[in-house]
Amino acid sequence: MSNNSLKRSIKLSSASHKFLVHIKRIKKLDIDSQALQNSSIPITRVRKLINSTTEALFLSLFTEYEFFMENIFVLSVLEKQLLSGRKPRSYLSANSHAHALDLIIAGATFGNWTNPTRLIDTSERVLKDGFPIKNLIINSRDTLFQQYRIRNRIAHKSASAERQFRQIARERLSTIPVNLDTVGGFLNSMPRRDNRRIFQVYLSDLEKLPNALNCL
Repeated sequence: MSNNSLKRSIKLSSASHKFLVHIKRIKKLDIDSQALQNSSIPITRVRKLINSTTEALFLSLFTEYEFFMENIFVLSVLEKQLLSGRKPRSYLSANSHAHALDLIIAGATFGNWTNPTRLIDTSERVLKDGFPIKNLIINSRDTLFQQYRIRNRIAHKSASAERQFRQIARERLSTIPVNLDTVGGFLNSMPRRDNRRIFQVYLSDLEKLPNALNCL
């Protein structure tokens, strides 16, 4: 890659790198949390502590994903080149990071970087063919929808959020435990046909996004 190409692509690759650094940190914290099972604390207290910690780690993970999406939206609108050599084409004329963000959120106080359907709609509004955001979201739509709804269940105790959470639990687990009363308990459960905890599966799914972006 030439020096000029590197300069054009480094910001997009930097956004991916920062996201992966945060994922690595969350992985380490998750390992430390799971190690509590070997402590002398009564098992019921340990489970509650681990489930609460996993829930907090998931919320932190999803928040970092939101920031990652915001960054790649802005950088795509600024037409920064991907490591693959392809370059997004923007319908907007932005001259800075802040200007691009203002144009993307179109007057709203905050951007919505959580709902996959809205992300696709926004990408089609601001980028030619929605590239590369639309491609990235479509290829990971199922897991991103699940994680978006689990994030909502943590943030909101509404009946609809609870209903969507229970639906995901039915899809992911062979049977729903009678005592599945927390999101953390669900995230620490083993899904069907997998030897990893659901939290690990979701973390792995998000960890693949930067590389998938670079390969588009």
